[in-house]
Amino acid sequence: MPIRLRCGANPMHRSATSPPACVPPLPDTAGGRRASACRCVQILARATALQDKTGYRKPADGHATAGARRLLSLAEQGTRIDKRLWTEIAKLTGANSNTTALVGTPEQVAEVFGDYYDLGISHFLIRGFDPLIDAIEYGRELIPLTRRLIADRQSAHGVAAQ
Repeated sequence: MPIRLRCGANPMHRSATSPPACVPPLPDTAGGRRASACRCVQILARATALQDKTGYRKPADGHATAGARRLLSLAEQGTRIDKRLWTEIAKLTGANSNTTALVGTPEQVAEVFGDYYDLGISHFLIRGFDPLIDAIEYGRELIPLTRRLIADRQSAHGVAAQ
């Protein structure tokens, strides 16, 4: 089940007629850099084993959507893109569905959401690899941190937080 985190309009980047953008990362906030790196290895191993068991393989290049091709192009640049974007599942599956993750501590992932906000993104759709457990963890730390960080940025720009 995805979690919607509405941080309010970003009037510095959005026109009145443009819809809010949604970013579908899969944050992994499992206890710090080493823990999140370990969790990434475990998730990739589970996904690979599931592919081996089911015989599923990523679609041939001609079957990938334009968005999937862009994501695969990014994934070819490395396992981590930008600050926190982990791309191994995208590479494994052919970038089908939500196949990237923002990894790091809650503070690190919230900071990336703040960067996205500064680019004009005002809504975040968050999914986890373990949906129920991840939803609980996001509600405890990630969502409150992100809301505070964005409220602070809005306040610094003289915008009332929503």
